[in-house]
Amino acid sequence: MKKRFLAILLTLVMALALTVPALAVPEDWDLDIPGKKDEEVLMGERTFVLRNWDVAYDENGETATYTKKAETENYPAPFVVRVQKGDTIVITNNNGSEFTPPTLFAWSDPDGDGVYDSRMYELKWENPPVGKHDHETFAADFAGPLLDDCAPAYGPYDNVYHLDDEGACTGPAGSVTKVSVPADTLYSEFGPNTFLQISPEQGVSWWLLLEGEAGASAQPAEAGTYTVKYGDTWGQLALNNYG
Repeated sequence: MKKRFLAILLTLVMALALTVPALAVPEDWDLDIPGKKDEEVLMGERTFVLRNWDVAYDENGETATYTKKAETENYPAPFVVRVQKGDTIVITNNNGSEFTPPTLFAWSDPDGDGVYDSRMYELKWENPPVGKHDHETFAADFAGPLLDDCAPAYGPYDNVYHLDDEGACTGPAGSVTKVSVPADTLYSEFGPNTFLQISPEQGVSWWLLLEGEAGASAQPAEAGTYTVKYGDTWGQLALNNYG
């Protein structure tokens, strides 16, 4: 099951508005879930309600305090790939070149209330980290505060993961030619009803949903009108209006 369908969206966008800059789609990348057909995994556009972290620095910029925001925001994912236990997620570069393991952001809704909370982890190291190292992910409902007296360099807390064959990791070492990760490792890390954004390079993303049993969060709101946000690119606007 190859995810090259965004090339169709690109063709449509360019046909509708030739003055719109080229849309950043993963045409050089494949995300495959072996053994699954497109109709089994493609959910189309979905809007997720996200609750993210806020960070405040002291007057010297040497100490940071992380707390979960009280307010939420609506995030329209242009397309969502359904992932279930037992699946394998395979990411490859069509050029055959090596690449750094993709970055990964995660938001989870374990109680099914429709709000997906950003996941944060704590690094487990004694010296400035070099390469891959241990970490512990906080529970989805953990709201802080977290005091980071090492900011901005080598702080112990972060919400940016990477994805390799062993699952979600931090500080990956070296490059790879393929990532083949069992979905069960992501379920173990984050739990079901988790929304993932995976990016193999800047400007290229896939959006995945680790399905679970909570009804409200297993089916996010269907796509509706798109609210233009500050910082949106022409490509994002075209994709949301014409995709």
